[in-house]
Amino acid sequence: MSIKKNTFWNFVGAGVPIILGFLTIPYIINKIGIERFGILSLIWALIGYFGLFDFGLGRALTQQVSLARKKDQNVEMTSVIISGLRLTIYLGIIGGFILLLFAKPLAYNFLNVSESMKYSTYISLLISAVGIPLTTLTSGLKGIIEGFEDFKTSNLLKVILGVLNFLFPTLSLIFFKPNLELLVISLILTRVLLLIMHIIYVNKKVKLRNFRTEINNSASKILFKTGAWMTVTNIIGPLMVISDRFILSTKIGAKMVAFYTVPFDLVIKLLIIPTALSSALFPRFSGISGIDKIELKRLYKKSFNITSLFMSLIILILILFSHFILKIWLGTEFDINSNMTFRILLIGMFFNCITQIPFSLLQAIGNVKTTAIIHLVEFIIYIPILFLMLERFGFIGASISWTIRAILDFILMYTLNKKKLNYE
Repeated sequence: MSIKKNTFWNFVGAGVPIILGFLTIPYIINKIGIERFGILSLIWALIGYFGLFDFGLGRALTQQVSLARKKDQNVEMTSVIISGLRLTIYLGIIGGFILLLFAKPLAYNFLNVSESMKYSTYISLLISAVGIPLTTLTSGLKGIIEGFEDFKTSNLLKVILGVLNFLFPTLSLIFFKPNLELLVISLILTRVLLLIMHIIYVNKKVKLRNFRTEINNSASKILFKTGAWMTVTNIIGPLMVISDRFILSTKIGAKMVAFYTVPFDLVIKLLIIPTALSSALFPRFSGISGIDKIELKRLYKKSFNITSLFMSLIILILILFSHFILKIWLGTEFDINSNMTFRILLIGMFFNCITQIPFSLLQAIGNVKTTAIIHLVEFIIYIPILFLMLERFGFIGASISWTIRAILDFILMYTLNKKKLNYE
């Protein structure tokens, strides 16, 4: 399938859930209140973040399956797949256990929720832990599908996840009383259904009946070698995205954090555009990296220029109409409290979006260690700035800190790519 078609399906996979979220979020907030929604948004983030306990194996599986297909190494590919999936399960269980251990201190000490919501938050976090191994295994299966460059199937499944992520909580509120635990259970049911669908599809490509066989140590080493440094990025990258909301919650309360998380979650959705392209480019970059450097350079520059132009137009329009968007979508209270934050985050998101292309290329050509070190350095710089800005400016300070980090990330990734590809 062509890069254009893969990009289209990636865009569909991310775009449809956003539309449904845009329609259902105001209803959910109205039904459960701002504080409960703030807690729910934190749990959404936790399930997604702890799902990264696949230690980069999902992305590594994409790379290894793509390489094995080009070399027609079917036996080796099957061995890598089975070993990778078993490892994602083990790692997911570890991630779920860690969340179980920290559920109580998070609910009672760190998230700064009201006294009446602490127990409900605690139970919700315990329920969320069940979703971690489900998410890591699904991530591995998704990596296999994308290794076959079947982005149509991968994104149809992603659409189902996104739709059910909003549909099930909405149905829960329609048929039952507003209950945080039931909302979280609905999210876990979504993960169960999605996992089953992934297993059915992958089993058609690679028979999983040998799943109980011993882990292939050689295959495991290949995957961990590829995924080890990706893991640093996979942990630190999202941590820089979600840490601000947890720190905000401890300082100003779960209710107020919603005025930051809602515009942030809206802004972060813009990543679907460059990510749709960069995800489609990743296996293509991997395939031609050691074969045709001229084509690699041409494809990279063309993709980067198109992304930069397109995103600059979208960001400019959103900044100009920010008041209208927030007021019509969520009401006057959100417009008053969140507009400045929204605009600042949009500036940072422009840089975050155009960084996706150089980041994808660096990982595809094997520079995962370099990207991981860059993100580690950024994290060390970002957290102190975040605390300082939060103390002085509240959640507006959080948005300024995040934007500064996004600009720094772009400068480093772009400069490194110029050096690797040797162009002016």
